[in-house]
Amino acid sequence: MKHLYLTALALLTLVTIANPAQAVSRQPSAYTAPIKFFGFDKNSELAHYRIQDGYVNITNEKISISLMEHFHCPPKAFCAAMAPRLFKFEAPLVKVGQSCGSIYYQAVLDQTPVDGIRTVIQVADHTRRTCRDLVRFMTEIHLEVSGFNRIIGQPFTFKHYFGADALQPSFPVYSGR
Repeated sequence: MKHLYLTALALLTLVTIANPAQAVSRQPSAYTAPIKFFGFDKNSELAHYRIQDGYVNITNEKISISLMEHFHCPPKAFCAAMAPRLFKFEAPLVKVGQSCGSIYYQAVLDQTPVDGIRTVIQVADHTRRTCRDLVRFMTEIHLEVSGFNRIIGQPFTFKHYFGADALQPSFPVYSGR
């Protein structure tokens, strides 16, 4: 009986080692941070909206910035039940670098031949910064949207600056079967 028990235990151990159910990745594949400071280009249409909420998301493939317009309905007023406007900027991740412990991400979406718009997103994660200098925010975001306005026949460039809290893993990543 003891021999049968040890054989079953050895067989179960071999099956478990050869066929792991799920392994948790040590490096998260997605990070997110709430945006606390909004610095819009004064000539951009985004400067005219009441945007008070936003997030930056970084994955292995892309960087996205989501900005939500503030919806306010005064007390005892009848307001249409509509969702606040969402502005989303997305670009594929093309470059990751490191300096002074800070991690720098760059994403570029060049749709100049299609619709004339080029979007560049740069994110600086200062969470593990080692240099003795001051940074305004734990996460700094630069958004540049440029293109050609076909209506007035002139090129345009809008440069926005955002400040956010430290990037945090947004969810655990499971790999395996």
